Amino acid sequence: MNSKSSRKRRHCENDSKVGSIIMAALDKMERNQCWLSRQVKMTNSYIYQIVKGHRRPSYVTVIAISTIIGVDKDILWNAVQEEWSEKNNGVDNS
Repeated sequence: MNSKSSRKRRHCENDSKVGSIIMAALDKMERNQCWLSRQVKMTNSYIYQIVKGHRRPSYVTVIAISTIIGVDKDILWNAVQEEWSEKNNGVDNS
């Protein structure tokens, strides 16, 4: 059995919208959150919190992540805006 396939992460229902986009891209690249955190020079915990929707990344962070994972920054940023707008009952605090 291939060790990579046995450890492949499946998308979790608890992932945020942004997290689902990030994890889909990482899965496609056969990479994980730890790898991403090293690439963008952020802690594993911070990336995990973004994926789970507990932290709202800044636009600069979105650009860094999107560049590394090959996702258009506007798609990722729009997901951030939409998700946090919903969390704040339609109040945009950006």
